[in-house]
Amino acid sequence: MSGPALLALSFLAGSVPFGLLLGRLLGIDVRRHGSGNIGATNVGRSAGRAAGGITLLLDAGKGAFGPAVALATGLGPAWAAACGAVAIAGHCWTPWLSGRGGKGVATLVGAFLTLDTVAAAAGGVAFSATLGWTRIVALASLALSLVLLLVVAVRHGIGDPRSLLAIGGVGLVLLRHRANWRRLRLGQEPRVFVRRARG
Repeated sequence: MSGPALLALSFLAGSVPFGLLLGRLLGIDVRRHGSGNIGATNVGRSAGRAAGGITLLLDAGKGAFGPAVALATGLGPAWAAACGAVAIAGHCWTPWLSGRGGKGVATLVGAFLTLDTVAAAAGGVAFSATLGWTRIVALASLALSLVLLLVVAVRHGIGDPRSLLAIGGVGLVLLRHRANWRRLRLGQEPRVFVRRARG
């Protein structure tokens, strides 16, 4: 398979709004609940943790698909990283939803499960530790992207295509979580796994 053809397939795979489709199967339009996002966190809040977990796996799979094929067919890490990048772009700005989409964190992790499993695992540990400490998904996502970048840069060098993708991942987290940062400043960001007191 040629590189350009795989890029196109990677973008199409990334553009599939699994969270929205799964919600519809359950009779819920996740865009009308919570943050309105189609990613795993909002799907979990809107349609239950099982649905959120399935969405997480599917969104990660979208990111892993293109890089895995690129490496398996000998296209190399530059094409693999490019496939991961366009899959993330397809998820965040899907043409099927008028250019709207998710925040891309799960798809980013999926790409690195293929590109650098060690970095993806380190990012996962950072996400889990930060989430356990703060109960705030946006902060956990930022920790994940920063640790991912650090590990990839140390292992491959800052100019490597995988490092460039990780740099883009940090920028993506900052960009796509703008509303979360505003709510954090106002003390209004919701926390996960926290039981609300009953009045």
